Amino acid sequence: HLEELYLNQCPHVYKPEFYKRYVDDTFVLFKHQEHADLFLNHINGLHDNIKFTMEKEVDQKLPFLDVLVSKCDGGFTTGVFRKKTFTGLGQNFYSFCSLNFKFNSCRTLLHRAYNVCSTWKLFHDEISFLSSFFKDNCFPDYVFTNFTNTFLQNVFQPKSPSYDVPKKPLYISLPYLGLQSSVLKKELNSSLSKLYPYVKFHFVFKNPLTIGSLFRFKDSLRELMRSSVVYSFTCPGCNSGMYIGCTNRLLKVRIDSHMGRSHRTGNLLNKKDESAVRTHCQGCRQTFKYEDFKIIGQATNKQALLFLESLHIKQLSPNLNNTSSSIPLQIA
Repeated sequence: HLEELYLNQCPHVYKPEFYKRYVDDTFVLFKHQEHADLFLNHINGLHDNIKFTMEKEVDQKLPFLDVLVSKCDGGFTTGVFRKKTFTGLGQNFYSFCSLNFKFNSCRTLLHRAYNVCSTWKLFHDEISFLSSFFKDNCFPDYVFTNFTNTFLQNVFQPKSPSYDVPKKPLYISLPYLGLQSSVLKKELNSSLSKLYPYVKFHFVFKNPLTIGSLFRFKDSLRELMRSSVVYSFTCPGCNSGMYIGCTNRLLKVRIDSHMGRSHRTGNLLNKKDESAVRTHCQGCRQTFKYEDFKIIGQATNKQALLFLESLHIKQLSPNLNNTSSSIPLQIA
């Protein structure tokens, strides 16, 4: 809406000759450099809360996202742009992760170089840079060389299109165990392809031992502010009434629902949700508090949460639950 507004209302004298936007970055061309300042003042005057900044070309070059646009012989050339903060540090070849991640870094940067560089000279310079980059990150020379040769061969001698019915892709995540993961991948592919010939299996190996898994670098959330949890309740009066529940919402919101009051205002609701906890406490003539609830499990999705709740119900046998399981469990 704003683009249409400031482009349509822009005086023709300094209206852009070319205007393209990607998310919140725009690339604009003008007949004269002073027109850029006039256009910037124009768009900054349209709304008090929206202000734009501008970066002009320097030495006939202007970076736009990952592309360096340069003036050349009345036209433009494009090459790969790297910020001054670029350190040359990438994924080390001897890092403990799957070879696919390391090889895909070669494929990705080759693909970017070919698609961004507008001349073979710039492409050649980028390949030379990438060769040094991977070598500095302990990649054997033959690895990047082989990927470069394969890439160029596919460009100049593309394969004939295949008209077979594509298989359905299925991605499976497994923990990375070093060289054993490659052996496991071959065995699984060999076995599963016979059972499911119409499925193409993609095994993604991840290293679970990240820095975040070893060191707590974020402040812990209060229990009442946690969500996707399984919780237990024990009656403060008789100590015999027990309830197991789960919620995808914040625990505080769910407890307020048990109390029959609004989690926003704290006022009692005229129409309350049914609650076995509240019904039991009314019979015991007891009031219950947030401290009477305890988190006993947490899951990442609704299905896993229901399974976890059902397992706790089966193990603890709470007497206030209306059902023996939230989801069918095939266990004895």
